[in-house]
Amino acid sequence: MLPAEDAAGTMSPSDTRWARGRVRTWFGRHGREFPWRQTSDPFHILIAELLLQRTRADLVPDVFTRFVGRYPDAASLADADESDVVELLRSLGFLHRSARLPHLARELCARFEGRVPRTEAELASLPGVGRYVANAVLVVAYGAPRPLLDPNVIRLLARCFGITSSRARPRDDDRLWRLVEDVVPSRDPKPVALGLIDLGAVVCRPKRPTCHVCPLRLRCHAFRTGLVVPGK
Repeated sequence: MLPAEDAAGTMSPSDTRWARGRVRTWFGRHGREFPWRQTSDPFHILIAELLLQRTRADLVPDVFTRFVGRYPDAASLADADESDVVELLRSLGFLHRSARLPHLARELCARFEGRVPRTEAELASLPGVGRYVANAVLVVAYGAPRPLLDPNVIRLLARCFGITSSRARPRDDDRLWRLVEDVVPSRDPKPVALGLIDLGAVVCRPKRPTCHVCPLRLRCHAFRTGLVVPGK
């Protein structure tokens, strides 16, 4: 058994390079298309990432489009009536978090002249913004090489490379974050960072994964050893 500090496992440099290339190619052909991925507006991207928290991605596009149509920038959202924001986001079950969005916008206006900051520390200082949302904004809006670790990526790491965490909340495991950071390249990181998420969401699914179309199956530990049962 591995010592406690090594329980997460590791990836070799060759595995890292191989996975990076395979994920990039796959994402270019099969990555999901969402409206927030078609914009370079940092404010719109920040709003999208906040709406996506604990929500199915397929439920968000219509709400996101209506939201940024009504509140296209921090100034307009800062002046919004909180009840209007709550009503607009009601279909997402976002009620207890909706009121924070005008507060966030007011923070952006007061501290950053309405602009979305470009550092993780400044982003994480905003209400409702944690490590994942901050990194997602940096990757998608600013092209920064930051890791994105969500349940899809955690599952992909565990199945393909046998990398797991002993933490009760693997998303809080710094070692997993560092492993993903090694995979994400310094140049053009977006296809790899988002590709890992999409690959876990649409191919390496929790149940009935479609292993026959997975670009990582040749080195996938779970596939080779029969630990997963492929579906259709």
